[in-house]
Amino acid sequence: MTGGLRNSARRAWPRRPPDRLASVRSLLVKIRRDLRRRPLRNSLTVLGVVFGVAGVVAISVATHAMVDAQRLTYAGSQQADLATFTSDISPTTRHLIERQPNVAAADTRAVTFTRFDAGSGWVNVRLVGIDSFEAMQLNVVTLVRGRWPERGEIAFDESARDLSALAIGDVVAIRDAPNEPIIYLTVVGFTRSPAQLGAGLLNRATAYTQATTVREMTGRTGDNFLLVRVVDQQRASQTAEDLSRLLSKRGAQAFGFNVRDPNDFVGSRELGTLLLLLRVFSWLGAALSAVLVANTIAAVMGEERNQIGILKSLGARRNQIIITYLAYATGIGFAGTLVGWVAGSIIGRWITTDLTNLTGLQQPPFRVSGREIMLALLVGTLVTVSATLVPALLYSRTRPASLLRSVGVRSEAGHPLVVRLTAPVARASTSVAIGVRNALRRPGRAGATIGVVAVAVAAFIGTQALSRSVSATVDDLYSLYGADGWISFQRPVNLSYARDLEQDPWILHAEAWTSATGAFGAVRTDIWGMPAGHPLYAYRLVSGAWIRP
Repeated sequence: MTGGLRNSARRAWPRRPPDRLASVRSLLVKIRRDLRRRPLRNSLTVLGVVFGVAGVVAISVATHAMVDAQRLTYAGSQQADLATFTSDISPTTRHLIERQPNVAAADTRAVTFTRFDAGSGWVNVRLVGIDSFEAMQLNVVTLVRGRWPERGEIAFDESARDLSALAIGDVVAIRDAPNEPIIYLTVVGFTRSPAQLGAGLLNRATAYTQATTVREMTGRTGDNFLLVRVVDQQRASQTAEDLSRLLSKRGAQAFGFNVRDPNDFVGSRELGTLLLLLRVFSWLGAALSAVLVANTIAAVMGEERNQIGILKSLGARRNQIIITYLAYATGIGFAGTLVGWVAGSIIGRWITTDLTNLTGLQQPPFRVSGREIMLALLVGTLVTVSATLVPALLYSRTRPASLLRSVGVRSEAGHPLVVRLTAPVARASTSVAIGVRNALRRPGRAGATIGVVAVAVAAFIGTQALSRSVSATVDDLYSLYGADGWISFQRPVNLSYARDLEQDPWILHAEAWTSATGAFGAVRTDIWGMPAGHPLYAYRLVSGAWIRP
């Protein structure tokens, strides 16, 4: 009888087509009310999404920017493939080198290692003399502020301000040793040296002046540093050997060529390790944020149980319920994703600026990458949508009566194991026992919370252990070599010269080494001959045996 009446009613009252505009309007009203009803919880959820997205986007932006920085630096500054210290080289010899096979360009400079004082103490400096700053062909230096120095003037690499307070117009004193004469130069500019570690890392500044100033300081008649760019990088080692023989024939000497690896730059391995660690910790932070966001949204959906039951009682279909709550989650996820992407891009740009200053790479222009946008959407929106979709599907399949039923105070009879485990706690404190039993009744949520806390503690302990390990490793490496300075001579020196140096009251100990250049196949290597007694070098033999006479 009831079924007949229902069928008759349906025939008498035909279903009107749904008003889609009204449905969309009702959906927006529902979302707006949900956002206003829980402002604090919604804000915390958005903030969790922001943290997760910002960390991942920042490291991704910095990683890709450093790749662009390396490409721009080597393309714009004309990096040399071969570099070596030499005895005096005349312009005629440089022109002859440029005409050699596989040589694209050659450049020479006057270089000396000395010390300067700007009023805050003596600091090590690599002083580079250049005849014409406008005619630089290789390792082109970029002027950041001021102008190029003329005679009696000097321009510092901008990272030198990490070691000493410098400003344009300052007068700095330069000398090699306490008993040497002092030369005064005026600071007229700041530069950026291509592909060179910052002064803060090297504990040594870099400065540029006229080549005649450096030659007068060192007593030379020509330049002593040779830069060469080759045509075929595969033949760079052979070209270095040919140039060494050419210089020897002309009465000059090359003290071992450094062959540049085209796929590597100064500090690239250390930088790669740093970016890898940052990437790992950023994904770890994103995972922690995802768990917190999912846990919060799951709690929100639990509170929406009765409302879903009311909607189903009023005739709402399953897809309408799912779309309603997915739209709410998508709004939160999109807001967190947008703010996180902006914050991550700014932080990534800041990291890139800091790293390019440390490594001497050219800072690339900012560009919007689709990779970072997709990454932000994946991390931000996917978490909120997934955390909402599962309970929404579950509740949309549940009968309205079950959703509207108030469970009230639950009996503990259904959890005898929980009661027995917490019986000792209940005898001591009923309130504590209730809290413990509530956690045990929800093992999934309690396990997720415990997992988040455990991972956070593990990450903190891991970072501290890593920091201490790196510090200990660096200390061990520097403790291997205990010398404070070295001198490279242009010709063989008698071993007794080391004993003569020890007569100086400023020198505690001196020892003589011998250097040579060898090769393992196509790979060039430096060979060092050390004395039998090695008080300045605590070597650590990993395998094999030392070659002895």
